[in-house]
Amino acid sequence: MYIVGFFYTKNITNGIFELEKKLSLFILPIILFTSPSLRESKLRKILTFFVVSSVSAVLLCLFVAVKTYFIQYDISVFYYRNLSEVISIHPVYLSMYLCFSIFIILDYLFNNWHYINLSIRWLCLCGIVFLLISILLLSSKTVIAALFIFMNLFFLLIFHRRKKIMLGASVIIFTNTLILGILSVLPFTKNRFREVIESDFSVIHQKDYAFDTFFTGATLRLTVWKFSAEILSENHNWIFGLGTGDVQDALNKIYAQKNVYMGNEDHGYENSFLNVNAHNQYIETLLALGVIGLIYLLYFFIKLIVWSIKYNNYLYLGFLILFITCCITESMMNTQKGVVFFAFFNSIFAFNIVSNN
Repeated sequence: MYIVGFFYTKNITNGIFELEKKLSLFILPIILFTSPSLRESKLRKILTFFVVSSVSAVLLCLFVAVKTYFIQYDISVFYYRNLSEVISIHPVYLSMYLCFSIFIILDYLFNNWHYINLSIRWLCLCGIVFLLISILLLSSKTVIAALFIFMNLFFLLIFHRRKKIMLGASVIIFTNTLILGILSVLPFTKNRFREVIESDFSVIHQKDYAFDTFFTGATLRLTVWKFSAEILSENHNWIFGLGTGDVQDALNKIYAQKNVYMGNEDHGYENSFLNVNAHNQYIETLLALGVIGLIYLLYFFIKLIVWSIKYNNYLYLGFLILFITCCITESMMNTQKGVVFFAFFNSIFAFNIVSNN
């Protein structure tokens, strides 16, 4: 679809750049589907390596945070961007990787509980708690929501299939209580959720803005989404979109028209709207490829969900729920961290299903 959108884009240079970013969506499936069959043992090694890498990454972040804390005595070094900037990654993406690591460990535990010794069980459970605390410190509201959705759904499906409803209900209550309990003692993370509730949503309906107009994460996204609808209406591009390379140019243009803060040398560029994307993959796709592209994307995701449920692959289902949920508040296909993550794991799960069936 993005190749088609390239043929009517105006910004050819950016169009090529966008295609390059999304190239792995095309290349990785071809590489995997032309490779020898992916055995379960090999898949397990790949997933284990991912978990170990994710844990190592967050351990490095926490080590640097502790070191920084004893220099600055500022508790904020343990939260959000301050925590993840050590490895130059946005907290949403690191949270997503850690969340998927929890899914991998849970899937391993429930499929091998009777075959692994007590020490491995405790190691896995401690790993889940550590990753859970790390996700809450990173304070990505969307990933925390996705974690809630999947864990409740996972326990519901697993215990229902094994006809242990009461045990399942107990595990769900305990897990939710644990997450909420940890959340209640983390002031910065708790304030991030309170910020959404207490946001001044009237700012969305303003016709004009000033450099000091205050936006929360929620109001910023809703304002950008409103601008996106205005762009499509003004240009009459609802059906086919603006083209693969023209989305950011159109957004920057309307930011300037609405007088939102675009950054300058006096006030800096930290809270600037310049080059801020749609912060929603579905709206980003709608802007680039129109309703046709959006329908194709939604069909693609739904098809994968149905496929994962058909073959009882709950880990694949969790991966899809996580990524699809993150797409609501982030343009996940706009960065290599999102594109490669999705392209790689979606391909190996799909290839594994095809190989085994």
